[in-house]
Amino acid sequence: MFKWNFKRDHIGLLLIGLGFVALIANTNILSFLPSLIWLSFLSVGGLLFFLSAKKIPLAVRIVIMAFLFIVALATAGGLTEVVPLLFIAIAFLATYFSCRSCWWAIIPAGVFSSLAATVLLESIFPRWDFESLFFLGLSATFSLLYLLPTAKGGKRWAIYPAIFWIIITVLANDPGGSDDSAWVLPLVLILGGGIILWYWRKQNKN
Repeated sequence: MFKWNFKRDHIGLLLIGLGFVALIANTNILSFLPSLIWLSFLSVGGLLFFLSAKKIPLAVRIVIMAFLFIVALATAGGLTEVVPLLFIAIAFLATYFSCRSCWWAIIPAGVFSSLAATVLLESIFPRWDFESLFFLGLSATFSLLYLLPTAKGGKRWAIYPAIFWIIITVLANDPGGSDDSAWVLPLVLILGGGIILWYWRKQNKN
């Protein structure tokens, strides 16, 4: 006869599971998940194709990318607003990887990637404000430009705009809002379950 051996760890796992269920219930992630997977497939696949199929004439590759853009725009569902921003970012990324002297392409690629991520997350998580994420993306863009080797387009002056946008990110990061309370319980459950697992496993090691 089957017997379920209950362990103390199950309480922590249960709390974490309930936390994630509650978290998903306050988002649109399930309704957007098919579109998100499809859009990721088209964009990442298109970029890899453009960069790897160098034997195909550039004009042909551009036409194929334009076709993928139209397909993505027509099939993105609720993520239609993300498509133009995403494909513009991909165009600049392709420019940089195809021409390493075109270091400037990193900046618009980062800007449009940040915009795409902001619009995407605001669609999936409508109860949160992701304005500071855009500024964080700009900080990451200039930080990357600073950290890259000079041979790959790295620029020492990029540290100054990176610091500037980091400061703006901190100033803009206001988590206030009447709808944010919907996230409190899920996060408490996940955190509480994680603490229980950590504490009991620490006790078992002693």
